Amino acid sequence: MRAVILAAGLGTRFKSEKPKVLHEILGKPMLWYVITNVKNGRIENIAVVVGHKAQEVMEKFKDENLKFFIQGNPKGGTADAVLAAKDFFSSYEGYVLIINGDSPLVSGETIRNMQQFIHMVQTYEGIKLGGVVLTTHLPDPTGYGRVIKEEGTDRIIRIVEEKDATPEEKAITEVNAGTYIFYAPYLIEALYRIKPSQITGELYLTDVIEYMVSRGYEVRSFMAKEPTEALGVNTRWDLALVENIIKLKIARYWAERGVTIHYPETVWIEPDVSIEKDVEIFPEVMLKGKTKIKKGSVIGKGSVLKNTIVEENVKVKEYSVVEDSEIKKGAVIGPF
Repeated sequence: MRAVILAAGLGTRFKSEKPKVLHEILGKPMLWYVITNVKNGRIENIAVVVGHKAQEVMEKFKDENLKFFIQGNPKGGTADAVLAAKDFFSSYEGYVLIINGDSPLVSGETIRNMQQFIHMVQTYEGIKLGGVVLTTHLPDPTGYGRVIKEEGTDRIIRIVEEKDATPEEKAITEVNAGTYIFYAPYLIEALYRIKPSQITGELYLTDVIEYMVSRGYEVRSFMAKEPTEALGVNTRWDLALVENIIKLKIARYWAERGVTIHYPETVWIEPDVSIEKDVEIFPEVMLKGKTKIKKGSVIGKGSVLKNTIVEENVKVKEYSVVEDSEIKKGAVIGPF
């Protein structure tokens, strides 16, 4: 299994000089979450397609063991971006995950489950799928491509963008989440056969699906575990919403492992932080970098800890700020 991450977009709606995928979520670049989720999906052979300010993105992730490909025209469309990485999979006989660099909520578990689905269809139905599309149902699907399927099945006929949809198609609530797994030989065939849009001149990945279906290569839908996995980050407000979702996921992760978190909506815990059980965290706390908190400690309201080791049964009083330090067992510090 291989993966291609599409990170070449201009990010026009972000109104930023910085590449969109380098904007941070809880102290990590957005693209870091996508790479981490792909690796958690048991895929290690990863290519990243870059374009706008490519050198900045490549420099940031130079130690991640990635292969980089440059899309010459960042406005060429999603299929053109995949085509930029053709040397990565053109002679490959397996499946390729295609995921956007601004989709940090697609989980490693979902990526693993999509692979398992392909395996099960081949094992129990004897069908080698041309592709699988991650989908979800949204109560308000406005702005998303609608998934048109054979009635009563998960076989996709095509994906219709909202601007091209009929009133009946707009009523469909199952939408394209923008993450795909394709059989590489069928994918490369389709990429060379589809035509650019007459309106935008772009090559679209959704046209790959329609081509595959026309050739008799079966494409199926796979339902995302959570509807939020369909959320991409196109604006600064999207970034804020996605960051809040990830923030609560991290808080819940630690709560399920024996950590008490008061008013978790206000607590900031970055991904590299580690916390032992029976720690108590009060509102408005920020835990940053590689901070480590051992069991029985209490972190008071509004405190900020960065790259700090907190030993057992420590009490950090309200609004303390501690960086690059080690607090010994049983100590009481702050407020300062």
